[in-house]
This record gives sequence, structure tokens and C-alpha cells, in this order.
Amino acid sequence: MDELYKSLKILKFPDLIYAQNCIFMSRVEENLLPKTFKMKLSYRRDVHNYNTRASKRNQINIPNTNTHFFGKLSTTYQCIADWNDFLANHVKTSEDLCYKGIRGLLSKHFLSIY
Repeated sequence: MDELYKSLKILKFPDLIYAQNCIFMSRVEENLLPKTFKMKLSYRRDVHNYNTRASKRNQINIPNTNTHFFGKLSTTYQCIADWNDFLANHVKTSEDLCYKGIRGLLSKHFLSIY
């Protein structure tokens, strides 16, 4: 089954959601969406007075949640978690952060593991 996805260059549904979450967050970062999305975010660099790995990668604070369904499964939580994972594991250069860079990078990554 994986060969079919790879030959047709189609991402599996969970991988597609991950990619779309990362693309959404890149658009928020580039101010291509309304400011209300960015106003909800706090960056890790603003939390500490010293450098951390997360602050160097420009990662976003994941909000605290009390519930699983309305917290960890919410769109906000998932987008931020996917974005932080993307920054930590996939980004090597600043060109990787543009819209086309993210799409290409994630497509290559997921298709290579199928």
C-alpha cells in the first residue's frame, strides 16, 4: 500500500494534516493571515531570560490544557505542537520556512519513509 502512495506522490491523511498544520503556522509567522491568530501566540524566547534550544528555533509555547478533547485535540494545540516538531526536526535553513519550502520539504520527507 505504501508503494501506491509513493508512486502517486500522495501523502497519507495524518501526514497531510501535519503538513497543513505546518503550512498554516508558517502563514501565521509570515503575517499572511489576520493578526488575531498571531496575538494568541507566545514564543519560548519570551518566557526565559536565557537562551534555550527552543528559543533559538523560534518555537511557540504550547498552551496548558486541562482536558484531552478540548485541549490536546484542539486545532490550536495541534498546530503549535506540529510546528514546534517541524522546527526541531526538519528545518535546516531559513528557506525551509517559506510556503513552498515547507510543502516540498514535508512531501519529500514523508514520501521517502513510505
